Amino acid sequence: MSIHKDVTFTEVLTRGGWSSGTNMDTYRVCTTAATLPGAKALSGWADARGQVHTPQLAALGEHARDDVEKFMLQLFSRNHIPLFQKGGALWPLLQTCTATMIMYYRDVVGDLNLSHPLVQKINAAAEATFGGALGRTTLNIWSKTLKENFNQQNLVGTASHQGMQDMLQTLLVEN
Repeated sequence: MSIHKDVTFTEVLTRGGWSSGTNMDTYRVCTTAATLPGAKALSGWADARGQVHTPQLAALGEHARDDVEKFMLQLFSRNHIPLFQKGGALWPLLQTCTATMIMYYRDVVGDLNLSHPLVQKINAAAEATFGGALGRTTLNIWSKTLKENFNQQNLVGTASHQGMQDMLQTLLVEN
């Protein structure tokens, strides 16, 4: 992280958990903006100061719009809060949360497995929407599509970052 072109020494201290010996340490650790460049550098973002683009359901294409909406209504069927219902002021927030959940679906299944209650809830909504195993297949396809689009929009893991990873690996192996 300390050799990333976009991260300052202060941000390295903050994100790395080291103390500067001043009373600013607590402020910096508790301020997302102060730790974000370091976190992005550690996560492989080529531009640690660039704008963050959230996952967007639109990346699935216009043809999937109705299916995504049916899935959301199935998944959040017990939602009785008007602000979160379709047309409500917080519906776009729910769409962003859904896009994020779908984007990380494959990772969550890999970490928790299919028997975890959260995964079962998501799969049940997908199966009710698409019918049987087609639901999980659709989620896997959507997850891959959203992750690729997110990485492309945010330039995660670009070649310049790969060079830095290779250099760090060489340093670690040689020492």
